[in-house]
Amino acid sequence: MSPHEIIGITAGVLAFGSAIPYIWDIIGGITKPNTVTYFVWTLLQGIAIAAQLELGASWSIFLLVGTTLNTGIIFLLSLTKYGYKKYSNVDTVALILAGIAILILIFTEHPVLAILLPIVADAIGAVPTVVKTRKYPHTEERFAWFLMIIASALGIVATEKLDFANLAYPSFLLFEAIVIFSLAFFTKRTLVCRWGRGCI
Repeated sequence: MSPHEIIGITAGVLAFGSAIPYIWDIIGGITKPNTVTYFVWTLLQGIAIAAQLELGASWSIFLLVGTTLNTGIIFLLSLTKYGYKKYSNVDTVALILAGIAILILIFTEHPVLAILLPIVADAIGAVPTVVKTRKYPHTEERFAWFLMIIASALGIVATEKLDFANLAYPSFLLFEAIVIFSLAFFTKRTLVCRWGRGCI
């Protein structure tokens, strides 16, 4: 395997693996994922994978595969009592943009736009989680987001095609992970005892 392929696979494994500490805290009743955000993320990343494949994917696609599996599993868990369910106009806008991106991907010859719209919608869909993390930083698993920072950075390094299709989403995911990790890590936190992991 080439170095780019190894780095890409590593990025995907880390992206998927970042779900493990998150799931642990979800089951422990500490981390509360936003159902809407994770549904939007899963849908949009799936669209981005399809668009990237159409444009000619590089090894950075492993990052998107890993994140899609990650968010999909957490979305399913968020449907249970462990999730944080709040719907707003933000969610409606994100889903509309996702629908437009799907139509563009299916019926037009502009897959680049089908990548750009999911990024915009992804950012909008992340707003509820960003707001929640700012108010309640203990509800987000910091180590999971730290892994996502590393995975996203590796995803950028993994690509052999320095174009919008292969760099846009990994770059956005890196920015998104840094923002949420920073809010969870640096915002003043109350003492929280995590299931099986002591108090922080």
